[in-house]
Amino acid sequence: MNLNDYQQMSSRTATKHDGELANYGLGIAGEAGEVADLIKKFVFHGHDINKEDIKKELGDVLWYVSQVARVAGLSLEEVATANIEKLYKRYPDGFSFEKSINRTENAAIPTEEPNMEMDIYNCEDCGRAFAVEKADDPECCPVCEAKIWEYSHTIKGEIVK
Repeated sequence: MNLNDYQQMSSRTATKHDGELANYGLGIAGEAGEVADLIKKFVFHGHDINKEDIKKELGDVLWYVSQVARVAGLSLEEVATANIEKLYKRYPDGFSFEKSINRTENAAIPTEEPNMEMDIYNCEDCGRAFAVEKADDPECCPVCEAKIWEYSHTIKGEIVK
């Protein structure tokens, strides 16, 4: 079954009302908690992990995710594609601990010249990454205005729309 077919079929059991977004968003949290509880009981209480129970609870999470996407005007295919694109950008060679710690995909790269080199810095106060033109020292973090930062790496600038 493809994701969009699932979303369409699962929507027949959704009740349309003004509070859908809150209902389905909180439903995700509740069902994810049930998945977490199964894992907790396996790790800490000596229970067996039952594949069918995990499948049922993950199915409930998926149902709520599909409804949040529907209310937001998104298809599950759009959500899945955007997630894979984000992960590929974040980890082009697969997951690495270094790239996880030094994330830069949210850094603003304010340039209209596609080959301009930008230095990426990590704010030690708020943890955000930010970019400045190469050879310019940042005055402060543009997010929290802290003056405590460290150089991370240099990239070629991209056009920000």
